[in-house]
Amino acid sequence: MADGGAGPGSSAAAHSHGRAAARGTCVPVGGAGSPDALLEKPPSGDEPALAVAAVCRWTGEPPDALMTVGLAGVNGLLPFFLGARLDLP
Repeated sequence: MADGGAGPGSSAAAHSHGRAAARGTCVPVGGAGSPDALLEKPPSGDEPALAVAAVCRWTGEPPDALMTVGLAGVNGLLPFFLGARLDLP
């Protein structure tokens, strides 16, 4: 817009409160069901990384970051451990 407003293509449209607009692929990770199932049949440890790889193959996009699907228990910690393993935030 000629008046410096927040029209398409203006710097105000690309920024919100001085922050750059986020771009990238964020993959949510977590599990469902009772954590007691992990005691009955312990996972190998590769399942979360394999799931992220499958999502990336399906979407055709590499992950830029991971996020949790819940804050309680294992789901709250999984993105941190998996992010460290995959070198992702």
